[in-house]
Amino acid sequence: MADGEAASNFMDAWAAVCKGVPLAPVLHDRSALMPREPPNPTFDHIEYRKPTPKPESGEAPVHPPLVRKKLHFDVEMLKRIKSHAVKADDDRGFYTTFESLTGHLWKCVTQARGLTGEMETRIMVAANARRRLSHPVGENYLGNVIFHACAQTTIQQLIEEPLSSAAGLIHTAIRSLDNEYLRSAIDFVEVQRKTPVARSRSTVMSPNLSITSWVQLPLYKLDFGWGTPVYAGPPWVPFEGLVMLIPSSTQDGSIDAIIGLFEPDMAKLEEICYEAS
Repeated sequence: MADGEAASNFMDAWAAVCKGVPLAPVLHDRSALMPREPPNPTFDHIEYRKPTPKPESGEAPVHPPLVRKKLHFDVEMLKRIKSHAVKADDDRGFYTTFESLTGHLWKCVTQARGLTGEMETRIMVAANARRRLSHPVGENYLGNVIFHACAQTTIQQLIEEPLSSAAGLIHTAIRSLDNEYLRSAIDFVEVQRKTPVARSRSTVMSPNLSITSWVQLPLYKLDFGWGTPVYAGPPWVPFEGLVMLIPSSTQDGSIDAIIGLFEPDMAKLEEICYEAS
């Protein structure tokens, strides 16, 4: 019902009420997010494509216990990862910290899961579209304006090729979320809206990954009148293969990655995630 930015704005408004500070107006107009008439999707929206069904065995799959861990990436580690994402023959010459860390985690989680071969793997990156639409949704809009950029490759290519390759795929996917693509996505969802796409506690993303970032949200500036938070972050990672990036409580530019994986895979991830790809 509300994305990270809307939730952050709500918390700020709550804090303002506690301190007697005048509130900014809240916007509920979602006309910019309505489908066209008739809906006309013009892209192949792989971010909404269901995984290939697994062969029926007659029995429900038995999975190891799901565990959640917070992996801390300090400033120096982030610099190392970002430097490994540099591609010498690329005109850009660098990728952002987010693109680099996301690519690094995609590679590491895939290795930790023990996946190999030509099977496809996808990473879905949650992106705030408030300022990407030609008719932008207002800054104080209370709702959900999250779309998903989707990068894909084969498991073998992801593991064998350098980090710059994964970061480049993620960069291209995020850049593709322009107004034309987003309008198509809105229409695609309208056409497919009777098809269930919700995830639940039983969701298993493997061989894919889903990542969302709260790093840019002012979580540690929230003040109800008795000081700023000691810790701010999600209380729960509900399913396998979800990654949430949050600013570290150290507030020095470090990033914490909160991840849900099956227990054996998490143990392996903890062994390799601090080795620059």
